[in-house]
Amino acid sequence: VIRDQLVALGGMTAVAGTHDKVVYECGQLHERPLKFLMKRAVEKPSDHRLPEGRVKDLRSPLMLDIKGVEEDGRWVYRDGTRRLGLDSDLGPDNDSVWEVTLRGDVMEWRGVGSDYARRFRITSRRVR
Repeated sequence: VIRDQLVALGGMTAVAGTHDKVVYECGQLHERPLKFLMKRAVEKPSDHRLPEGRVKDLRSPLMLDIKGVEEDGRWVYRDGTRRLGLDSDLGPDNDSVWEVTLRGDVMEWRGVGSDYARRFRITSRRVR
């Protein structure tokens, strides 16, 4: 059941011929997100699914709208693109797309699209 939750909640792939093994298709471990995902898979009921559509950040008025692509008749989000779309309630001219990279304790968001958007960069460093 936990393996099935890792597949349903985390986009992992079940290893054929096993009942307890999963992998990310990219072959990376993604250790930090995996810790969060494991906790979620164990604590949530087996029928728990991720919300669809827009998701509200719990600590701010920010609304996240992750857009995917259609593949084999279903919509998927490819984190290989490293892109995150933020949908503004103020209108389409205020929407933004960011390229997000994680390196160790540093997360960087860089604006994507127009020359204006590319001038923006947000860097966050985890303090231990």
